[in-house]
Amino acid sequence: MNNKLPYVTVATFCEKVLNEEDGVLSAIRIFDTMKIQLTKDAAQLDAPQMANLLVVMKSGDFIGKGVVKIVGVSPDGKELKGVVTMPMTFEGGAHGNNLIVSMAIRTNKSGLYWYETYFNDKFLTRTPLSVYVTEKPTEKPQPTKSLPKKSKAK
Repeated sequence: MNNKLPYVTVATFCEKVLNEEDGVLSAIRIFDTMKIQLTKDAAQLDAPQMANLLVVMKSGDFIGKGVVKIVGVSPDGKELKGVVTMPMTFEGGAHGNNLIVSMAIRTNKSGLYWYETYFNDKFLTRTPLSVYVTEKPTEKPQPTKSLPKKSKAK
């Protein structure tokens, strides 16, 4: 089989990626769902939700250079701002590359977001991220307690 593109062996969201001294990666707290709370009056998040997209690729039969591109797509099919591109070299066989994309997710729209991976503008895979936006409960002021008056001893 003569594949003209590298293979994607991992494409997932996680909280953190550890890159150990021996070159082994660990994806910590893998997820495909994110819950976001907005304050009642906020149209946007108070602070963005952080996530890492880990993409691991292997050469297979492909030998050469190219550009990996990650494109986010909103639930309504529109391309998100912040396309990520990274040049990579593949040497064939089990040789590969790891791409770790740290991103700040800012949205007030629930739905299924897709993060598409391309190599030299050829589609490789899609990674889903389901986002659920809810309203943060408003904090009710706590009633103040009155202390009983001290009676004066006679």
